[in-house]
Amino acid sequence: MLVSGSYAVDVVEWGAPLARARYAVIAVHGRGLDPEDMQERSGNFSVDDVRYYAPRAPAGSWYPHSFLEPIETNQDGIDIGLVGISRSTARALEDGFDPAAIAVWGFSQGACLLTQHLLSSPNVRYGAAVLFTGGYIGATEPTVQHRHLKDVPVLLRSIQDDPFVPAERVHATARVLTEAGAAVDLRIDPGDQHVVTAEAYGRGSELIAALGAGKPHAD
Repeated sequence: MLVSGSYAVDVVEWGAPLARARYAVIAVHGRGLDPEDMQERSGNFSVDDVRYYAPRAPAGSWYPHSFLEPIETNQDGIDIGLVGISRSTARALEDGFDPAAIAVWGFSQGACLLTQHLLSSPNVRYGAAVLFTGGYIGATEPTVQHRHLKDVPVLLRSIQDDPFVPAERVHATARVLTEAGAAVDLRIDPGDQHVVTAEAYGRGSELIAALGAGKPHAD
């Protein structure tokens, strides 16, 4: 249990036992969902030997308002979520995974929170990021100060007429991440539902499988 202010952030684990896990994935769920939803979704990745670490949002939501509103309206929740991501990453590192063997993966609100984490944490470097139907948080485009994501593969996938995530924001997010140095793979498929395509899971599988192998240290 991870504590931030008056909230406790639980971290759920599943996947390959540490004795044989080669990769770690920090999985961040969407609004109204939970780590168990991400566990079910993880079955769409065709990668073995993965250990998952998923923080649980208080009351099922990382922040109360739309990610398109000014960031100040969601700041308290964002701060709690960022603590959950950081501590989940710390647990993976404590379990012996090399940073190059750790990917972050988020869906919807979780993808938005992870984008904020990637852009605001210049000292954190992952092997890859998989962001499904999300974008940067706030009403104005973030200013990139450093190219701290240089060459980090970032997969961005969304739906053209998604009811919650405008395609324009996904394009803008790709631009901002590219300015930060990331190697962005962007694709927006036609449709009007808040879904993840088979192509997105397939490409995400390739990205995870391409991580640098980092087995946990032996006891």
